[in-house]
Amino acid sequence: MIIRGLDSNGDWQFGLGLQNYLRDQNAVSLNIKTRLLSFFNNCFFDLESGIDWFLLLGTRNTETELKLQCRSVILQSYGVIKINSF
Repeated sequence: MIIRGLDSNGDWQFGLGLQNYLRDQNAVSLNIKTRLLSFFNNCFFDLESGIDWFLLLGTRNTETELKLQCRSVILQSYGVIKINSF
């Protein structure tokens, strides 16, 4: 897997050619992080992706559902076979 790197603000990195791209475990890790930070219904080309952070963090007693959604996003990410610890 190869993915464009992000700077400290979460913006794509440019200007260094192939050095701006991450590979292997670093790419999988960044992909998971990006997917976990995505809000549900906020990506114009995939409205069903992301976590419904507003609902889950704005409602009481949703810790279990929040954990389930996070695990689901991680397990559905490219390159992930299993979760060793959560």
